[in-house]
Amino acid sequence: MTIGEEATELEIELSFLMRDCEDLNNKDDKKQCKHSFTLLAFEASDDIANNLTPGWRKSSWEVIKQIPGTKLWRAQETRYDDFLINYLNVETYKFRPKKKGFYIALLDEGSCTHVVRIQLSHTICKAHTRKLAYFRNTSSLSSDEPTPPKITGSCVSNTQPRGASPPTMYCSSTGNWYDIQGECVCKAGFTINDAGNECKKCSSGNYKISTGNTACLPCPDFSQSPLDDSSRKYCSCVFGYYRHENDDLSKPCTRPPSNPRRLQRVEADQRKIKLSWLPPEDNGKRNDLYYKIDCHNCEKDVVYEPSRDNLKETWAILKNLQPDQKYTIVVSALNGVSLQASLSAADSIKYSKITVRTLPPLLNPPSNVEVKVKENKITITWKEPVGKHSQPVQFYEIEYRDDTTDGKRAERLRAFNLNATFTDLLYDTQYIFRVRAVVGDTLSKFSPPVSARTSKLSTVDIERTNNNPERFGSNEQIGIIIGSAIAFVLIVIILAVMIIIFLRRNQTGCGDKSASDCDALQYHNGAIPFPITDHLTLGKKEAVAPYNAPSSGKTYVDPHDYEDPNVAVKQFTKEIDISFITIEEVVGGGEFGDVCKGTLRFPSSGIVKEVAIKTLKPDSNEKARLDILTEASIMGQFSDSNIIYLEGVVTQSSPIMIVTEYMRNGSLDKFLRKNDGAFNIMQLIGMMRGVASGMCYLMEMSYVHRDLAARNILVDENLVCKVADFGLSRELETDRSDYTTRGGKIPVRWTAPEAIAYRKFTSSSDVWSFGVVVWEVLTYGERPYWNWSNQDVIRAIEDDFRLPPTMNYCPRMLYDLIIRCWLYDRTQRPRFNEIVVELDHLLRNPSLMSDGITVFKIDIDPNRYIPPIRTHCSVSEWLRILNLERYTDIFLKSGFSDMRQASHLTRDHLESMGITLAAHQRKLLSSLQTIRAQLCHSLPHVSTDGAFMV
Repeated sequence: MTIGEEATELEIELSFLMRDCEDLNNKDDKKQCKHSFTLLAFEASDDIANNLTPGWRKSSWEVIKQIPGTKLWRAQETRYDDFLINYLNVETYKFRPKKKGFYIALLDEGSCTHVVRIQLSHTICKAHTRKLAYFRNTSSLSSDEPTPPKITGSCVSNTQPRGASPPTMYCSSTGNWYDIQGECVCKAGFTINDAGNECKKCSSGNYKISTGNTACLPCPDFSQSPLDDSSRKYCSCVFGYYRHENDDLSKPCTRPPSNPRRLQRVEADQRKIKLSWLPPEDNGKRNDLYYKIDCHNCEKDVVYEPSRDNLKETWAILKNLQPDQKYTIVVSALNGVSLQASLSAADSIKYSKITVRTLPPLLNPPSNVEVKVKENKITITWKEPVGKHSQPVQFYEIEYRDDTTDGKRAERLRAFNLNATFTDLLYDTQYIFRVRAVVGDTLSKFSPPVSARTSKLSTVDIERTNNNPERFGSNEQIGIIIGSAIAFVLIVIILAVMIIIFLRRNQTGCGDKSASDCDALQYHNGAIPFPITDHLTLGKKEAVAPYNAPSSGKTYVDPHDYEDPNVAVKQFTKEIDISFITIEEVVGGGEFGDVCKGTLRFPSSGIVKEVAIKTLKPDSNEKARLDILTEASIMGQFSDSNIIYLEGVVTQSSPIMIVTEYMRNGSLDKFLRKNDGAFNIMQLIGMMRGVASGMCYLMEMSYVHRDLAARNILVDENLVCKVADFGLSRELETDRSDYTTRGGKIPVRWTAPEAIAYRKFTSSSDVWSFGVVVWEVLTYGERPYWNWSNQDVIRAIEDDFRLPPTMNYCPRMLYDLIIRCWLYDRTQRPRFNEIVVELDHLLRNPSLMSDGITVFKIDIDPNRYIPPIRTHCSVSEWLRILNLERYTDIFLKSGFSDMRQASHLTRDHLESMGITLAAHQRKLLSSLQTIRAQLCHSLPHVSTDGAFMV
């Protein structure tokens, strides 16, 4: 017998009659007679039966049952009509075959048996479809089994399980299905039929975007069923219409706008052009219209106001143009689908074009430009521009470069007289100079270039330089005397101001508060509690146009300019339905809310993304609500790979939330302290580069961060650093005092001196803070200035102290960058776009890291500030400032007469000279380490007789 796949257990029913052995007359027959027989089975995978197979060997067969006769008949009883009823034996047995088929046999060894019937059967639950799930024929278990089988169904065509698992049902011992769990639903693009037993594809012109048994919907406007008829999950846009990736698939398709109307020049002069236009007649059925400005022949340093890209206004001003130049300017109208349209149709972006010429220059260039060379010093002179001009010359701008730059980079400085002197130039190097005049906002043309080559460095010059590096000429000595006199007058004025401020500070009621109580500097009546020396503007370096970083085209808009902060939130952020947000855990908190980790579901794509969620407690005050809305409005204006990304906000329900991307490694300072020493120098530079790139973007947006520190940098799982924390106002926690507040507290250890003294925050003050961040990265999160008080930190900076390199071997080029970020004159600090270029150069040339500063092990007192010494002072003056003048004769007798010679002394040298007190050694070595850093990073000197760098 061949068994079906669904049969797991067979029931064999035997009906037979058996004669009583006592009814036999022959004694021998009685002896051999039995009252039983045997039921046997032979299993096989195929039908092998023939005359010889299966063979009769009892050992080859399986004994199912020895069957006894319980009802025995005798001859005289066969006459009764109810014979079969009284003497028919019916026996039932269970058999579970292991192969596809089997043969059965009855072995009779002496019984007198008459087999009436052999019946084989099994009980099944018949194939059945329920809730769009198909359940096949299933053999049920016997009623004595403890648990009926749980059968998993399969979803019918074009359906899928609702949930993670397919539906299941139970098959009872009686062959009935019961207790279905789960169901199948129609896939996207299919709908259930009227009978409810299958899903059919949506008809042409209809679609269904989600799974479920709902009906299909008509295609939105300007869309149709896919031409290949492969799926009806959505309707594709007709030709000329598009759908943005963030657009709801249930919304109509849209198209790019038409061109701007009536583009015209409003005004123009030598340096700028103002344009205006009207919005396009057709906005493409969208409300995200914006404009882009392209100037085909503009210089790279042209400034676009309000912005170049993503421009919402219908006017623009182009500045920094050249006089008497013709410019072709294109204004394009775009919306959310313009980019997609441009990929499929080159002429899809509509624009208007205008050609405008700036006014001719009002000034002639300076005349009679001459240069004089003396060794490595060049003096350039010129005469005023020929011709009349309505105002006097404001200043002159000198552009110079050396021939090693191949014309790609030049420096510019300003001069207020008719000459300038450049000292400490490279020997045997060709320099090229040009000069132009500036009157108000008007520039003359540059004078024709003049060139000069510095002298070669002779053997005598080399020896003189080595033996007397501080030697000055007689003219220079006169300059020093005059400068010293001016400095003396300034010092007297500053001392007077300091006394006044000190007296006012003692009257504020804060004099009893220790400086160590607060790490942030508190302003009182617009003044600081101790003096900071004002500085002269010594110069500012400016890169020529070819090296300017590309502009982001957008300008930051201060949310505080809006009367209603909710307007700023609506303009710069995206509202998120709170039902799409799931909070998983709280990772931080404060007085006014919590910071949580969670997920954000995008309903259009089904994507679920990890996010960070900042919530505002419902009972928070109005100031806290305004602060969180302001922070969201600021973040919503930024879009850069190194700026924390704002996913959106929740303002229409409680609690108010800010939702940003999730940064798995948290803040940079804690991440570095947790992984102390785990990264190589190139990985650390990569982190610095990310921070610099983000700050470069903020600089181009005209946004000043004011609170750049490692604690406000977030790190993702790929070590990408992103600038965060844009709250301009926040409450200070009792155990944290690092944050800036509108009340006047600033993070002293990260803040530039001009910002501390005058609250002048600029991109240059952010550069100072970036230098501190680089130092934090190199030290794996060490606290800047250790445990020094705020007063000690500011006094140290005024004394030219800068944080030393603390690695065993600090790359010279990297520390040089840090020192330039900490230049006292903010105009001489590098710009962030220049910093990015330098860090990229280091990343592309790892061999540059081999040139380093060897750092001696010095025990700097973390609790007390030791004033550093200026490098041009004498050894005796240095020892006097340190109150160690007792060692003056020892230093002079040992041959150390100037600070350059003494700067390389080590602990062993000091001991050999007889300086053995450990405290004095630490004091000397700490000061020498600072002097070494200053000597390594001193800048070339430029004297311009009233000129300063720009």
